[in-house]
Amino acid sequence: MNKKLIYGASLFSLLLFFSSCDIIEVVEDPNTGELSFALGWFGEDQVSTVPTTTNLGFDEGNLPSSVDLTSYFPPTGDQGQYGTCVAWAIAYNLRTALNAQSNNLSSSALAQSGNQFSPKDLFTAIPDSYKGSGCGGTNFSYALDVAQERGIASMQTVPYQSLGSCSQSSLSSSWTAEASQNKIKYWRKLDPTVSSIKQNLANNIPVVFGARLADNFMTWNSSSVITSSTSYFNVGQHAYHAMIIAGYDDNRGPGGAFKVLNSWGNNWGDSGDIWVDYSYFINEF
Repeated sequence: MNKKLIYGASLFSLLLFFSSCDIIEVVEDPNTGELSFALGWFGEDQVSTVPTTTNLGFDEGNLPSSVDLTSYFPPTGDQGQYGTCVAWAIAYNLRTALNAQSNNLSSSALAQSGNQFSPKDLFTAIPDSYKGSGCGGTNFSYALDVAQERGIASMQTVPYQSLGSCSQSSLSSSWTAEASQNKIKYWRKLDPTVSSIKQNLANNIPVVFGARLADNFMTWNSSSVITSSTSYFNVGQHAYHAMIIAGYDDNRGPGGAFKVLNSWGNNWGDSGDIWVDYSYFINEF
């Protein structure tokens, strides 16, 4: 990974952190030469005017040694060939988790499309001038503004299929009517520190982030903690991607690690997730 941007989120606040460039929609698997794992973050968000999060009541002296919020999340999703990772991170993962917290949803309930929020709906609702052609990526700030001002419809109403060009003109009035009932209140950026991220997670606030990915990240298939980047030969210089942090563990890996949820299906990483070393996460960017 390289370059990063962070926001956290709750039903009442959303936080995140960013960095900055252009997009690559799919990357080549160095083992097979086949195209796989679509990305989708432009990396051009400007967050200098976004308020930072407030003190949430935890400091480094009283944080728990581990937090795991994954029980609030739906089953691992798969964005397929489209550059829709920002919408998957914000709609499918984040908004679904916030709803699960508010309504105490079980894992079986979270497997139902009516309790999941649609990345297709969110991505389609973003103005066309703010996203790449052919569902080819966007920025966090555009998606978050839509989530706050318009809301997001459910996967039951807007399944992730037949995306077409993702043009805003394809929005249905029924989608928008449902989305209006599922807005976020506001969003905030986080200080780019391990402590700040952990404080939010300890307060049940998932953290959305964007990063530039290296070749070893793309082919990760282990429960081990990733601690460094390799080359960028296969992913290229614009491999920017959006994901979400759902937990941390001070005793995992050489110095503690964050649990990151992705949108590349269960065949990547550790059944769709990855543990990222604290120091690497913060200092590589």
